[in-house]
Amino acid sequence: MQKGQQTRAAILEAALGLASHMGLEGLSIGALAEVMHMSKSGVFAHFGSREELQI
Repeated sequence: MQKGQQTRAAILEAALGLASHMGLEGLSIGALAEVMHMSKSGVFAHFGSREELQI
């Protein structure tokens, strides 16, 4: 698995964790970026929108 794919998978895992604790309403790009120790633009580089994270 390439680094970009690993990062995307880690972001998805973190998003699922946040959503399970806070609900989808609590899932923000800012909160996700904080958990991942990334910038918001870093998250957006892997997912173009918040909606793309919602499975």
